[in-house]
Amino acid sequence: MAGPTPVIIPTNVPNEYNFSFGVNMFSLYDTAVANVKFGLQIYDTTPTLISDTRQYPNLAGYAHFDVQNILKNKTVPTKELQLTEYIKDSANETFEFTVDYGWEGNSGVFQSGGTFSGTFLVIGGTKRFDDVYPDFTPYIPNIANLGGPICPVITSPGKPFSDLNITINKNDITDGVPDWLMNDANYTNIYHNEMRVTDDYTITYMNQYQNATLGTQFDGIKGFLIDTYNGDTHLESIAINNTTFYGGQYGTVSAYSFPLEDFKVLTVQCGQRRLQDSIASGCTHFYVSSFTYADETNPCDVIPTANDYYPDALHIPTRIDIVEDECNDFEQVQVSWLNSYGFRDYFYFSKRRDFNINVERNSYDRLPGNWNESTFGINSYERGDRVFSQQIREEYVINTKYLSDEQAVFLQSLYKSPDVKVRFGDSDEWFGVKVLSNNYTEKTFRKNKFFQYELRFELANKQQSLRG
Repeated sequence: MAGPTPVIIPTNVPNEYNFSFGVNMFSLYDTAVANVKFGLQIYDTTPTLISDTRQYPNLAGYAHFDVQNILKNKTVPTKELQLTEYIKDSANETFEFTVDYGWEGNSGVFQSGGTFSGTFLVIGGTKRFDDVYPDFTPYIPNIANLGGPICPVITSPGKPFSDLNITINKNDITDGVPDWLMNDANYTNIYHNEMRVTDDYTITYMNQYQNATLGTQFDGIKGFLIDTYNGDTHLESIAINNTTFYGGQYGTVSAYSFPLEDFKVLTVQCGQRRLQDSIASGCTHFYVSSFTYADETNPCDVIPTANDYYPDALHIPTRIDIVEDECNDFEQVQVSWLNSYGFRDYFYFSKRRDFNINVERNSYDRLPGNWNESTFGINSYERGDRVFSQQIREEYVINTKYLSDEQAVFLQSLYKSPDVKVRFGDSDEWFGVKVLSNNYTEKTFRKNKFFQYELRFELANKQQSLRG
């Protein structure tokens, strides 16, 4: 006689957003206690079946499915992200999916019991081992007073997807600051970093906002604004709209719809590729952030030069200081690495640089002499030990300037990163490297006074060699 028909219900459900490198748990319970194999199927948004997993319940009658290994393979970093011209989507770094649940029927056929509500999005970042349901609230701006002639109110800005922990109090800034920053009471401290005039620099943001009143998610970034300065003098406002022309989602600048899967996270280039005119005019620093839409008839639209952006930033702004090479410095090396969120962070090394070549040779012995001639002889330039192949490793050791405690903490992310790239001097080329510095030791001014960090690496692609 057949047993009871399973009645399977979801118990643990991940949040809508999660990181793929860490626990991604779906849990099921059969109220009919039919003692059958539970099943979990993951579909992409086309929908195409991505995985079909089965397991028996535990002693308590529950089945826990940790699908992180499946999701890790669906989220990969963009190799050329640091070369972004304007805006880059997150088609590689994010994966949106739906989940069906059920049980294993006759002949192993999956029997559907239902579908988890909504869609899920994972970002190719990491999280703490015990952080099963990470809180994405810090990355999603909260906004009120949507629609009509009422000015939107950003109640709390979001954080970029960066490990940068260095901040500066905007009230302590003594040179040029844009009005949209000084007049916004949502934040006092903003992020702060440095770059050279030839450096690339990208920042990544969550592309949507949450309505503080309705508790509902809405469309997000209309565009990015880069305000450049020479001391106190404002040079230009560079507006990069979230449109297809700049690599974004929308055809025209207008009130937006909810972002599609590949555009729920956006990366913007704010380095030298976008600052050519300002650099030529002596740019000393600039500010960058994301902005939402303000209609041309909206009374709060007070930045007409910024393509009708609402004047409060969606995300906490970043200030970047342009630093000049010192005459006694070595050729500087800009380093870009995959941060804990699966995107890029940057720093430059400006002090001592050493370079060496390590060669591993495979050789064989050959008797010298012209054995195949009518007379035998040995030429002085002949060799008995010949090189059949060799591996050439180009190894570098670079050093930072003296660092602050905050910069030292920031560089932890570099030493832990699995994907590091470097750019030498003023070259436009980035090279993948294998980091040989396998230890990071905490340094602080209190313990070490003035301190630096050293990075050892070799080029990830070995130089080809001739045979002897």
